[in-house]
Amino acid sequence: MKADNELLQVLCPFGEWPHPKGTQIVDEESARSMKRAAAWKSLTGIPIYIGHPDDGGKKTPAVGRVKRICRTKGGIAVVAEYSKAAYEQIVGGKYRAMSPRWQMKPLGNGKFRPVKLISVGLTNNPNIEPSGRILEFLSAPDALSEYSRRGRIARDRIKKLSESAKSCSRALENIRKSVASLEISERLAVRKARESRAETPAASLADMARERSKRLGEPYTKSFAAVKREHLNGKRR
Repeated sequence: MKADNELLQVLCPFGEWPHPKGTQIVDEESARSMKRAAAWKSLTGIPIYIGHPDDGGKKTPAVGRVKRICRTKGGIAVVAEYSKAAYEQIVGGKYRAMSPRWQMKPLGNGKFRPVKLISVGLTNNPNIEPSGRILEFLSAPDALSEYSRRGRIARDRIKKLSESAKSCSRALENIRKSVASLEISERLAVRKARESRAETPAASLADMARERSKRLGEPYTKSFAAVKREHLNGKRR
């Protein structure tokens, strides 16, 4: 069996759990004892089966191995490695739980403490319901790697679209500012044109009339009327 796909899974939460023999006490001491007992199995690992063939059933090959027993804040976890087929079945939900087979130490009054893990059975009907829950994917098979790759591609595309949207937003803002500036320039030009087309002040007409009267030797009133008429006709043109 090539087991190169790893999961960190809950073996058993701390607490008191029912057992045909009485009550199982899974606590800090249980975690320490199981870790010590598993140390000598670190090279070969503790076998993981489909069900419990070592409970008198037909012996079947292991589909995985427990590489390490870990104590967590809420209980005992295991680093388990599986064949690719078993890994995909677990991740796909075919087998959702673990059923530990362990050696127990009597504590009296019908209570026992697990002290040594013998094997693990994959099942959907565990005695301890939270067992088997996946805490972390320590490695991924090809299918999950492909999903991860696609996820990265999608995130990159979203990032690029976001950057493009920001760039478009900045371009639109620049266009808006340019249009606003152009509108201001046009208003100023219109205002200037209106001012240039405004009627010549009376004082200027008077000066031109006096100059004409002096130059032509005609009465001032006649010169003023002529200048005014000439100026108004020029404006109309």
